[in-house]
Amino acid sequence: GKLLDEIFKEVKPGLSAYKDPKEAAESLKPLMEAAVKTVPASLRKCTLVALKATAGLRRLGVDQAERHLAAVREYLGQYPFHMEKDAVEIMAGSDE
Repeated sequence: GKLLDEIFKEVKPGLSAYKDPKEAAESLKPLMEAAVKTVPASLRKCTLVALKATAGLRRLGVDQAERHLAAVREYLGQYPFHMEKDAVEIMAGSDE
């Protein structure tokens, strides 16, 4: 399909500010609510949602970062959007 629109948003503080992975994931609620309001219901299943974390999450260490990412994947999975296999990951430092 053709990309019709793209929205980039972020929240502060970032995921790494939360000790609890579930709280980190739930901090994305304002972003997901904005997505639900913006994307018509008929297009949500074909609308890609992705989260690319930055260096802050990398600094937590591999185990804690992966727990945060797993919680985010589970949280985003509750919404009616499409997620690719690599939709939730820490982006390469060169992409930041």
